[in-house]
Amino acid sequence: MQKPIILIVLLMSMTIGLFAQATNLLISEYVEGSSYNKAIEIFNGTGVPVNLATVSIKKQTNGAGAFGNELVLSGTLDNNDVFVIVSSNSGGTNLAGQPYVDLATTSQAINFNGNDAVALFRNGVMIDVVGIVDQVDYWGENMTLVRNSNVASPSTTFNPDEWTQYPQNTFTYLGYHNFTGGSTEPSIIVTYPNTAVSWYYGQTYTITWSSSNVEGDVSIGLLNGENLIPITEATANDGSYDYTVENTLPGGNQYRVIIAAVNGSAADTSDTYFSIGELPITEVSNLSQLRASNPDGTTVYRVSNPVILTYKQTYRNKKYFQDATGAIEVDDLAGIITTPLEIGDAIINLTGTLSSYHNLLQFTPFINIPAPVSSGNEITPEVLTINALTTNFENYESALVQLNNVTFLDTSTPFAAGVNYNISDPTGQIIFRTNFYEADYLGQAIPTGAISMKVITTQYDNTYEVTARYLSDFSTVASEDYTFAVESIAISNFPNPFRNSTTISFTTKSAQPATVEIYNLKGQLVAHLSCPNAKAGVNTLNWNGKDDNGNPLSAGVYLYKYQSGSNHALNKMVLMK
Repeated sequence: MQKPIILIVLLMSMTIGLFAQATNLLISEYVEGSSYNKAIEIFNGTGVPVNLATVSIKKQTNGAGAFGNELVLSGTLDNNDVFVIVSSNSGGTNLAGQPYVDLATTSQAINFNGNDAVALFRNGVMIDVVGIVDQVDYWGENMTLVRNSNVASPSTTFNPDEWTQYPQNTFTYLGYHNFTGGSTEPSIIVTYPNTAVSWYYGQTYTITWSSSNVEGDVSIGLLNGENLIPITEATANDGSYDYTVENTLPGGNQYRVIIAAVNGSAADTSDTYFSIGELPITEVSNLSQLRASNPDGTTVYRVSNPVILTYKQTYRNKKYFQDATGAIEVDDLAGIITTPLEIGDAIINLTGTLSSYHNLLQFTPFINIPAPVSSGNEITPEVLTINALTTNFENYESALVQLNNVTFLDTSTPFAAGVNYNISDPTGQIIFRTNFYEADYLGQAIPTGAISMKVITTQYDNTYEVTARYLSDFSTVASEDYTFAVESIAISNFPNPFRNSTTISFTTKSAQPATVEIYNLKGQLVAHLSCPNAKAGVNTLNWNGKDDNGNPLSAGVYLYKYQSGSNHALNKMVLMK
């Protein structure tokens, strides 16, 4: 837990007295990053060490109910030190293993989203909170919040004015806390860059600082060793300044930023040297090579050959690109790609980092892209069965594909955003999720009967999903237009409708074990029948209208699916009461 804590800043030709102490422990940082990049930092400015056995973290889930999922801490937190807690959940990227981490845990207290208030408890009493309690709406999604340096007391009421907000996946402030404790002396504290980061030629970085009791403008420069390189002689003291690294600067790792009040009252430099140089890029020729690369979230990749835009949406500025070898989802929350793009545009030099979000491979742009090299290109989607898609999903993740002879199992309500719908074809089932919130089919009736649809594939954890882009991606097809390289199967049941029991019959050309699975319209498997000694010709199975646990099922429409080896067939039946 011994990390550098900045309590005072150097004043030019001046010495500052001691600052006031904090009244209690407080939450000094909140990180709600992508995937499992979640962190809470606790600061002790009380003047004495604190036994953390009396301290815990709790979470209010989705802005409702009591605080729970308690995480009790241990050890001793020294004065002027911080304790950093991060999520170590697998299935995506996380911050476990970083040098500033004191506790990496799978506790649900640290697995928070943007509407989960997180509270600090001491001796069982809440003393501090980050987030709006009892608010279901998102208040802290995809951001980092750092407690302002002059805040000396925790509070059980969240006050946004006490925090400085930074973009998603800002981790540079973890491991230390700038604390002035209410001093009236002029002070400036450089907050970025303040760790051993790397800057690259031609890239723009936001220099940030905090200040107290400083009047007028500030000047900003770079120190390369002892050599001062001015950036600006005077700029507003508003806490941030965008700087584009000039190619004329010598490369090296002995750089620091210096910020000084123009009136000479205060100044500060970066605590740690950082480097300036050429951006290291790993070249890949196509999306297949990109997908085979390490999704560490830090290595910068550049796809040199053209890739074609298959879909874009304003939500998180997401885009989907595809070539003959694969596809990738681009998650551009920061809006790095500003070049105008249309569906069918081919672009080169897609540059950024790879990471995994709930088992979905995502690409985050690092720099903007050049103008398209061509337009109006068409991707001919590969025609797949649901079974072929789910069996080889990694080969088709984020790709535009076509599914034929597909049926929605529930067509009772119109399409709504963010909802899962079960769909099936004669080979299996998959979830159709309305992930594209601007789609023109939202609010429209769900198609009935067998249809063909073009979809983009995605996944969340171990659940495979597909999503259509537009209403025009749906088209009615005759079932005979869709063929399988499988044995011809006839399956039916009698009576249909039925009350107490029905006999399911299927006719095959060869003898091999067979199963019949029965599903409700929610896509839930309710009963399983087997015929281990199925013969060539007609076979029958009796179903009594009960689930696998012997419970009578409610009246309604049920789907039953025959499977034997690579052979499949699907039909419907009606249970009456």
